[in-house]
Amino acid sequence: GVRVSYGLNGVIVPRRRVADLAHFLHAKASTMPPDHAFAAWATRPGSVLATFRHNAFVHVGAQSSIGNSGTRWNAACYELLFDWLQRDTEAFDVSRCAHDVVSPCRARSDVGTNQQHRASRRGGGSDAAPWNPAPERR
Repeated sequence: GVRVSYGLNGVIVPRRRVADLAHFLHAKASTMPPDHAFAAWATRPGSVLATFRHNAFVHVGAQSSIGNSGTRWNAACYELLFDWLQRDTEAFDVSRCAHDVVSPCRARSDVGTNQQHRASRRGGGSDAAPWNPAPERR
């Protein structure tokens, strides 16, 4: 999955994994808030939770499932997606990925090499990004 904002509405889940997530949330409903259950599901062994660099949605809710004040600070649209409430696995890792828009990311030293490789495969420019591979030609 990909975290793009706060809470459960701030996640993107591949269609093929939605049923599994629904079962997991149902099983955890009495023990943890749904956004925490999502994080537990998305970070299970073998899974990777990616985080978009910027907050894509404005949080409008005043009631919190974990007891936070409705007046607490929330990031505005397109601010860095990093907050004390997010766990290490859900916040954008700016210390390692300042050069990218998604974390986890490739190491900075790998970025130029991969972009040049992809551009040469495509036969053109250097606008390829490590998180957006060039389509294969057939």
